[in-house]
Amino acid sequence: MEIIEKREKWIFLLIIIQPLIDIATSISSYHGMTVTIGSLFRAILMAGLFIWMIRFIYLYKQEQVWAFFASYFAIILMLAITMLYKPQLNLFQEINFAIKTGYYLVMIHVSILLLKQRILSKATIYRAAAVTSLIVGVSYWLAIATGTGIDSYRYGSAGFSGWFFAANELSVIVIVLLGLSLVHLTYKRTYLSWFSLAFMISMVPMIGTKTAFVGGVALLLTGVRYILLFIRHVGREKSAILFLAIVILFICLIPKTPIFSATGQLGHGADHKTEQIESVSDQTETKSPTNILSSRDMYLQQTKTEFADATVARKLFGLGFAGDNQDVEKLIEMDFFDLFFGYGIIGSFLLVMPLIFLVSKLCKNMFPFTIRKLILACTLGLCLGIAALAGHVLFAPSVMTYVTIGMIALVRENIEVGKYDVP
Repeated sequence: MEIIEKREKWIFLLIIIQPLIDIATSISSYHGMTVTIGSLFRAILMAGLFIWMIRFIYLYKQEQVWAFFASYFAIILMLAITMLYKPQLNLFQEINFAIKTGYYLVMIHVSILLLKQRILSKATIYRAAAVTSLIVGVSYWLAIATGTGIDSYRYGSAGFSGWFFAANELSVIVIVLLGLSLVHLTYKRTYLSWFSLAFMISMVPMIGTKTAFVGGVALLLTGVRYILLFIRHVGREKSAILFLAIVILFICLIPKTPIFSATGQLGHGADHKTEQIESVSDQTETKSPTNILSSRDMYLQQTKTEFADATVARKLFGLGFAGDNQDVEKLIEMDFFDLFFGYGIIGSFLLVMPLIFLVSKLCKNMFPFTIRKLILACTLGLCLGIAALAGHVLFAPSVMTYVTIGMIALVRENIEVGKYDVP
C-alpha cells in the first residue's frame, strides 16, 4: 500500500509540473536556446518510460514484443533512408523529428499497456488535472495582466498565448484540461473543481485560435445538458445554477474577446505565409481554402509533388522532416499527412497501427455508456480532428502528454464505471 501511495504521489507531481515545464521551455525558446528545458526533460521522460515498457513487456506481454519494436523500427529506417538519399540534409531537424515521433509512440504504447491495469486512480488523475488547470489559468491571466505574455499571432490577428510559446499547442492543452475539468465536476463540486473549470472556459475565447474556440464550444455543448441533468438528479440545484451562470457569462463576453475578431478574418496570417510560395501568391486575396487552412493546402500540394518524384525506397520509408523543400523547412502541420510523407507507406502504417489499436480498444469498452465517457471521448475525438486539420498534436510532446492523461482517464472510466477512488 505504501508503494502504491508513493507511486500516486510521483505521478501526481509529474502531471502538475507539466505547465511549469512548458513555461520554462517558452522562456528558453524566446532566448534562442537550441536545446530547451522541455525537450531535455521530455527526452529523459521518454527514455525512462521506454525502459519501463520493455521491462513490462518482457515480464507480462511477451507476445507483443514484435509489434512493439516494429513501430520504432520505422523511425530508424526513416533516418537511414533520409541520410542516404535526402538532397539537403539537416541532421538536427531529422533527429528532432524522429524524437518527437518516438515520444508520440511512447505515449500511445503506455496507454495501451495501461488498458487493463489499475496503476493510477481516478482521484489522482482528476485532482492533478484540476491543479494543472489552475496553474495554466493563473499563469495565463497573470501574463496578460502584466503585459508580459506572447501574442498568439505574429501578423494582425488578435489573441494571447500567455507565457506559452505556441498558441496552437496551448489550444489543444486547454481542450484536454476543459474535458477533464467537466468530468471532475461530476465527481467533486469543490472550489478546486469550479475554479479549474472557470479558468479553462475563460481561456477558450482569449487564445484567439479557431481550434480552441470551436473545440471549447463543442465540449460545453456536449457537457451542458448532461452535467445539468446529472447535478439536478443528485439534488445539487445550486451547483446547476452556478454551472449555467458560468456558461452564460462565457457567451455574453465572447464579443469582447480576441476570437470575435479572429473568426471574421479566416487565416489572416495566411497572406504572409503565402509569400514564401510564389506559384500561388495570387490566391491570397480571397477567402479560399488556403485562408481557412492557413496555407496548409499549399504545403500539402508541394509535398505531394516531392513524394511522387521520390525514389521507391523513400516512398516506402519516408521523405523525412518537411520533405525536400529547400526554401521553407516546415511541416504541413496536418499531422497524419506529415506522418505519411515523413515516414512513407510502410513506415506510416507501422506508426499509426498502435493508435488505431488503442482507439478500437477504447471504443470497444465504451459500454455501458456514461456522461463521463461521452465527454472524454468527445475530448479525444477533438484532439484527433485537430491533429488531422491543424496539427500540433502528434508531433508536439507537450500536447501528447496531456492527450495521454485524457486517454488514461478514459481507460480508468472503462475499467470502473462510476467509482472515484480517494488516494
